[in-house]
Amino acid sequence: MANYAVMSPGNYHLADSFTNPPYYNRKYQNNYAPFKTIRWKTAVVNERRVYAGNVSITTNDGVIKLLPDTIFKSDLGKFDRFTERGRLEVATGDGEDIVVLKTYADRILEFKDKTLHIINVSGGKEFLEDSLKYKGVLNPQAAAYTDIGVAWVNKSGAFMYDGKNVRNLIEIGAKRKILPKTWSDFITNETQVGYFPSKKQIMIIRGYNISNNSYDGDMYLFDLVTQSWVLVPNRFQVLAAGNQTNIINYPYSYKDELVFGEQDSSNLKVYYWDDTAATGAVDLQTKDVDFRQPGVQKLVSKIYVTSKEADNLVLYASTNGAQDWAGTYHASNNPDAVTLSSSTMNTGANWGVTSHLVTGRNPEVYSLQLKIAGSTTNPAFSVNDISIIYRMKGAR
Repeated sequence: MANYAVMSPGNYHLADSFTNPPYYNRKYQNNYAPFKTIRWKTAVVNERRVYAGNVSITTNDGVIKLLPDTIFKSDLGKFDRFTERGRLEVATGDGEDIVVLKTYADRILEFKDKTLHIINVSGGKEFLEDSLKYKGVLNPQAAAYTDIGVAWVNKSGAFMYDGKNVRNLIEIGAKRKILPKTWSDFITNETQVGYFPSKKQIMIIRGYNISNNSYDGDMYLFDLVTQSWVLVPNRFQVLAAGNQTNIINYPYSYKDELVFGEQDSSNLKVYYWDDTAATGAVDLQTKDVDFRQPGVQKLVSKIYVTSKEADNLVLYASTNGAQDWAGTYHASNNPDAVTLSSSTMNTGANWGVTSHLVTGRNPEVYSLQLKIAGSTTNPAFSVNDISIIYRMKGAR
């Protein structure tokens, strides 16, 4: 019979106990406790999380921290649970506070005073996709949602983000629809942006007017369909200083329309935006048309206008960007003003075409601008199209 030796395995001791190591493919997770309180100035919801910016937190130790350039995200599906694990720091310490957050598709738009940070949050992972200088906003009301993206304004322009690109709405290629100084003078620290979805129109309300030290209702209106701008003086109701109307933007009203409030004593009245046509002063100006040949002289002979209900309205013309509407075509004292054989337009209820013959000497015309002005007594006034008959002048 064989004899077997028996070896005692002995006793082995581990110095440290690991309850949650990277063991059997299990990932270590810290047990973060939620903050005692968290307050924020702006927040959005995306990917089943709340992203809160410009925050004040109170830790469980009672320490209050002010973090104006930081974003915190909530736990997944738990919109009221914020921990240190959800802290996002994008370009912190740059001296700029977060003004407002907006979201579109799987992006968070972090607007600061001067800079826009675009944060990609797809797949539950956040990373900085782009930082755009001079694309920030001056106040939270200067940015609004539309059905094709996020629109906002600052002194550099009016912008739209469609999920891929940022474009300036006051510029088309190398051409500007509004002069930079005209635009920067219009925008103030209290300028607001609103969106009227049924007409697909963006409204920019000036608010405080620095030039006359008062609050007025001047506004620019941008039509997303025609890509055109209109300046409308004193159109939006604005109250006294400190009581300026706030716009509640689409889609937060239950009718998906633009609403705003009016302070009446100690009450707040809420109204829907009403764009019903009304009588009043009209000053409709076209751009200075150079017929895509700015350096070539033209002979302008006739202008056709298709309009209706143009009561008390007059057609004016001026050349070469002078905006001289006094008539006397190429006279010695008004070399850039234009006299027309007829300045009145169709006043009928149906569309009608009126012909306006250019009279006077043949000027050196490089561009032509038209204006329709007067005080209309008919709110149904409309212009359908304007045609200009001209020919290029040959070189001498």
